Amino acid sequence: MLVRVDGEDLDDLVQRLAVARYALDAEDVAAASDAIDAALALARRLATDGCVSGEGGESLLRSRATPD
Repeated sequence: MLVRVDGEDLDDLVQRLAVARYALDAEDVAAASDAIDAALALARRLATDGCVSGEGGESLLRSRATPD
């Protein structure tokens, strides 16, 4: 499967994850959590914008969370 992601969006995702890593290294849990939340939101947006799909074009994302 090929996935095409805009370079700027990919860079933004990597930067958010880097901020999370630095915040964890600095033991700033709140900043790390915020950066991870932002990275996850961006990743979800990229995936739901049609950047990630399986065979036949179906989404690889669940429509809702699965129970624990």
